[in-house]
Amino acid sequence: MNKIFIKSQIGVVILLLHIACQNHSDKYLESGKQKCKLGDLSGALADLNESIKNNPKNSIAYCLRGEINSRKGLYDTAVSDFNKAIAINPNEGIFYEQRAINLAKLDRLEESLIDCNKAIQLIPNDGKKYFFRGIVRYTLRDSIGGCEDLNIAITLGYEDARTHFKEACGKSN
Repeated sequence: MNKIFIKSQIGVVILLLHIACQNHSDKYLESGKQKCKLGDLSGALADLNESIKNNPKNSIAYCLRGEINSRKGLYDTAVSDFNKAIAINPNEGIFYEQRAINLAKLDRLEESLIDCNKAIQLIPNDGKKYFFRGIVRYTLRDSIGGCEDLNIAITLGYEDARTHFKEACGKSN
């Protein structure tokens, strides 16, 4: 047999194996999402771990696993998962938002603020991101910046910010 033919066949086999692993990973990812929606966090984690095992570059699987770990109170583990998701896909604002939330829960507020800024840079019209940055800024004793962000969150339609704005800023908006 021709060496070029054999090499091309090996390339085809490798490509098919890659596609099969990707599809297998996607199956576990979808199953993990469904189990999470149903409240089966342990089952969801098991499926997401399998998804990651089959496709270690699956940033969505790391993000979902991070969200589950956060819900379980495992904030350090969640931050680690969000770090991996960001390393794979550094242009996804939700990854920074979720890491910021978990960093804040670990009282790592300066790091949380950096992630809030990045999330806003990537998705500037999301009121929830301004809301959370406002809370972090206010907690860091930047009441003017915190109130500005809460006001922007309200302007962008994030109604949960309204109560916090009244409490923190002493005004109604």
